[in-house]
Amino acid sequence: MAAGQQEEKDKLIEAVLKVLKMNPRFSKIEERNVKRILRKLDLEDLVYLANVFDVFTEWLSAREQRGQASAGTTM
Repeated sequence: MAAGQQEEKDKLIEAVLKVLKMNPRFSKIEERNVKRILRKLDLEDLVYLANVFDVFTEWLSAREQRGQASAGTTM
């Protein structure tokens, strides 16, 4: 595997882990195991998965903002 492709995979893996780390129960052991699994994926599959997690993060952020906005209007 080319060094550039490995760097790209590492960035995508970190993007997925960033979302998983939002859960306080996501442990270092789980992180290591998930990394091992994600490294086995083809680059195309990893790109797809990272995009899915990105969309999920955007949805969570929008939901959180709506919740804060509605909480602010009830006071």
